[in-house]
Amino acid sequence: MKPIYYSLSIIAISFLSILFSCSKKSGTPAPLPPAGGSKDVYVMGYIGNVATVWKNGVATSVSDGKLFPYVNAGFVSGNDLYVAGSQYTGPNPVGGSYYVPTLWKNGIKMSYNTVGDPFGKYLFVSGNDVYQAGVAQVGAYGQITVWKNGKATPVNDGKNPCSFIALYIAGTDVYVLGEEHNGITGLNRVALWKNSVAVSSFNANSGFLPNMLYVSGGDVFLAQTGIGSTNTKIYKNGTATSLVDADSYITSIYEGKNGVYVTGVKSYGQYEWATVWKNGVAASPLTNGMVNSYPFSICESGNDVYVAGMEGNNYGTGGVAKLWKNGVATDLGGGGSIGANTLSVFVVDKP
Repeated sequence: MKPIYYSLSIIAISFLSILFSCSKKSGTPAPLPPAGGSKDVYVMGYIGNVATVWKNGVATSVSDGKLFPYVNAGFVSGNDLYVAGSQYTGPNPVGGSYYVPTLWKNGIKMSYNTVGDPFGKYLFVSGNDVYQAGVAQVGAYGQITVWKNGKATPVNDGKNPCSFIALYIAGTDVYVLGEEHNGITGLNRVALWKNSVAVSSFNANSGFLPNMLYVSGGDVFLAQTGIGSTNTKIYKNGTATSLVDADSYITSIYEGKNGVYVTGVKSYGQYEWATVWKNGVAASPLTNGMVNSYPFSICESGNDVYVAGMEGNNYGTGGVAKLWKNGVATDLGGGGSIGANTLSVFVVDKP
């Protein structure tokens, strides 16, 4: 199993809603520098209203562009490429819009009907097993649930209103992050379940409500992230540690052989610049000048570090999809009147 390491989709969705464009034209992306001959570099995102996967810099459309897609998660397992997201189906008569969870396998749309969450961002593939997660509409309040190959396993007891936050599979262990509301105390709590057993819990009084989950080996990372978030603490195995600067917010976590990487956005005056911290030390921003930039995913392969994200152009009318390799940027499309973004990057050995 080769996962895409992606940031929590809360941030991604906020930018998607801003940057989608109805135009189908896009700039010609520059070719990606070779990954060393033995590696394939996959990047996932969108150009305009077309869900897109780039393999070694070559773009392939996943959706047909007729419906606005959200692309939020993806995996490579064997020779199969899975992409999860959703597509817009029309206005909701009671307000808002209808979105249908969608799963593409090798570019072919598959059934993805078991997840209550309309954005379909909760996907994990391990070997031949496909995991989905969300809130099953059972009982008065619903129940946080994980579906493995379509078979449901409840996570919480369903006695309180609840919402699903994140899913991670590590070997045979299933980690779920979710939120429950206590009608007696009036407080919300965020809990981490491992194989449907609650192993940690946080409430509003703790000053920390994690909404990001990442597992690597025996290490479990929890983080609170969000645009403008002032809480930059990351919990590693239950111990709080500061891995980013105070005037920043976190977008993804990745533990590689060379250390713990955190991507985030650091404020520089009126601008926000994509930044990578390695073991708590910030590298130079990935961009500078009179433009904003946002990283959403990071991955290490050998001595190379890849970051996927976007950069606003000088005209402020559309984002440019970006891939940074060791700090050097490659434009993958967008700009002008076209909104484009990359949300995930991963590197796998060539077959």
